[in-house]
Formats: sequence, structure tokens, C-alpha cells
Amino acid sequence: MLHSEHRCVTFQNSRHEGTPILNLAEIKSNNAKRKRFSQSLPSHRDTLPQCAISQSSTENLNCNLPTKEHQIERKSSKHIYCCLAYLDENQAYTHEGIFRKCGDFTTIQNVKSKLSGGRLSEKMLDSLGVFGCADLLKNLLSGLEYPLVDGYSVENIQSIMKAVCSKAAEAKYCRDQLLSFYLHAVLRRLPKRSYKVLTEILQFLCKIIEHEEQSKMGKHNIATVFVPLLFPNLAKMTKDVQFIIQETELQIIALEFLLDLLVKHPDIFHEPQPAISLLRSCRNFRFNEVIIFIGDVAKVFHRTENYSFFVLSGRVHVLESALLGNIFDEVHEETPVSTSFVLRTPRKFKEVTKRFSGSFSPMMERVKKPRIGQ
Repeated sequence: MLHSEHRCVTFQNSRHEGTPILNLAEIKSNNAKRKRFSQSLPSHRDTLPQCAISQSSTENLNCNLPTKEHQIERKSSKHIYCCLAYLDENQAYTHEGIFRKCGDFTTIQNVKSKLSGGRLSEKMLDSLGVFGCADLLKNLLSGLEYPLVDGYSVENIQSIMKAVCSKAAEAKYCRDQLLSFYLHAVLRRLPKRSYKVLTEILQFLCKIIEHEEQSKMGKHNIATVFVPLLFPNLAKMTKDVQFIIQETELQIIALEFLLDLLVKHPDIFHEPQPAISLLRSCRNFRFNEVIIFIGDVAKVFHRTENYSFFVLSGRVHVLESALLGNIFDEVHEETPVSTSFVLRTPRKFKEVTKRFSGSFSPMMERVKKPRIGQ
């Protein structure tokens, strides 16, 4: 019977002689609250030291992504589409205070009580009016069993906000376009029906932002209203008020960022886009400004005929697809992986390459092996 110990990787050099780089027990303890509040919240790699080599599993990277069972019900999606169509036809995006002003409570409750019996008719929508319909839409979203945007997607939106793009990547696309491609690839991992509903909602919200002079609803106001409706509801997962306030503020910033990119690139959801794929480096490699260590995990989010764009340690890079295939292997769900946070400089690259001689095995010898019990 195997009794696993907490693993600790050490990186011995002149600056970090024999000091532990990562203690998984400590990292898990520090991130316990964050992992509890989200259904599929990955570990926060931004909190790790620059020289750390963290060891995680593909379970963290794939983060228990929502399955078909987690997607929005067909009936609920039809009701949401009806509300959005009515609001769009009546140019609700030009109404001052849309989604902030309230409709008639009694009428909204009467309509809600009839929804279980069938579809949302035009007569029912007319009785609600623009603000009542907007309130009904918010009610429908808040009543969903699972949020449209899961914890994994929220984390990916937050992690890419401060990403730096390489010169080679920006030579082909501007930074906003690259980040838009990335966010689109992240959202493509959502269940199909949930993804379609989400894109329709986001596109309508962008219309409101574009008509801010009339609606008086900028991206911050919209994000404040819709974060608890689209993202995981923190109040249902913890009673820590301070934590809820802090995380909600971060989620609002993330939704603002997403809406801002969609306003600048409104056609992004109309372009075919594969979901993010995970690849693990099988060798140390240096190409122009790209420095890759064996065991690194790259998130490939956009491909053209000859090139692949990927995120590695907070930087967006581009490489020829054929070259990428020679350096990286596909990550399978059952395969453990290691994500490197070593400082990426030419000097450090030479040091690591020389020390490990192009092999990952010397590093793994420093990992404590599980004890074998009786």
C-alpha cells in the first residue's frame, strides 16, 4: 500500500542552495479558500516564485471542466433567447439604466409562474415591458443550477489580463487580437449550449456599452450587475464576507476586460476557433526570444496554416506548427505534468540545460518518492 508524502522540489544553485522551491502542502493550504469557492478552480500559479518549479496534475490543468450535464437546460436557454430578442427588437440598449432600473415585481412573478408550463409568448413579454424583461432575464440567469462561466474559465480570463506578448506574436496580430483569440478558446471549452447562450448575452451587453451615452451603463456598471449572474456565485460557496468582496472585485475586473475586448473585436465569436489544448515540452529549447524547459506545459489557443500561438508562463508566443510538434507532446488527462517557473533568461537556460543535460530525470531524483508501507 502506498502512502504518498508531500513532495518538495529543490533547485540547487548559488542563489538557492538546497532550499525548497515548492511545498505542495503549503501551496494547497494557502489556496484552500479559492479551491472551495469554485466548482473547478485551478491553483494560482501567479502566486508562485519566479524560480519555482511547481508540480501539478493534469486534473488541475483541465480543472474538472464542465460536462454536458453541467450545461444550461434547453428550456431555460429558449427563455433567455426570447428575452434577448425582445430587448434587442425594442432597442433596450438605448434605454437609460437598463438592467439597473427595476420592472413591475408582480407582473414579473406572474410571468415566471407561467414559464414552467411552456414558452415565453410575445404577449407575456409585452406585459413586462423593457425593464421588466431585463429583470426577468436576470432572474433566469440567477436561477440556473450551474453558472454559464465556470471557475476554470474565470481563472484563465484573470491570468491572461497581464500577459506579455512576444515580438514575433505581435508581428502577426496585435495584443488585443491575441488575447481575444485566447479568451475565445477558453470559452469554447464550455458546454455547447452554455457557450451559445453566453455569447448571445455578451454580444447584447456590448451593444449597451457601445450606447453608453444613452444607456448610462458603461462596462463597469454592466460587469457589476452580471458578475454574480454569469460567474460562480461566491455567496453560495462561502460565508467569508471579506473573501467574497475581494474575489467579486477581481471578477468584475475580469468581466470588464472580457467585455472591452469584445467591443473592440465584435466578430471574434463568429470565427471558427478550437478549444485550448495542453502540450508538454519533451526537451529544452531556445528559439529567438522563446525559452522552453523540459516539462513546461504550453496552452495552445490559436493556429493558422503554418503557425501555432501558445501561452507559457504568462507570455504569448508563436512558433511554426511543425517545430512545435517536435518540441511538445500532447498532455493526456491521466499523465502528471510539471509547469516550470524558472526565470527565463539565456544565462538561466544554459545553466539548466547544462545541469540536466537535456533530461528531466536528474530533477525527478530530487522528488521524494512515496514510502511503501506494510
